[in-house]
Amino acid sequence: MKRSERSDAEIQLSKQVVQTFLSVRAEHKCEYCGLDFFASVSNYCLWQKDHIVPIKHGDTDEMSNYAAACFPCNVVFKAQWNPKNHTGSDASREQLVAVTRDYIAGKRLQAELHFESQRKMVRWNR
Repeated sequence: MKRSERSDAEIQLSKQVVQTFLSVRAEHKCEYCGLDFFASVSNYCLWQKDHIVPIKHGDTDEMSNYAAACFPCNVVFKAQWNPKNHTGSDASREQLVAVTRDYIAGKRLQAELHFESQRKMVRWNR
């Protein structure tokens, strides 16, 4: 059945099944930073489906290329970064997630250093 032939209800159910599978596989945490999606409503609202290797870099729209990610990891830190440029084309899903996790940790550290310098500049003392 083509996507255009599926009803809105079928599409919504399909999305829910994918989200549930990803959440369970990731133990309800961001696969990159470990944020617990069920710790709070705010955390839950940050939950997204990430393409580990972006589609535009030639990977597929399949479950093996999906990761559960929080908004900051997916959009702010990772964006269109391609882990296959650092692992090779035959890397496993686990290797791709691990190299992405390391990349994001480095980007987070850069952001934290910038954040702290901004706080000092405005003399934030709370």
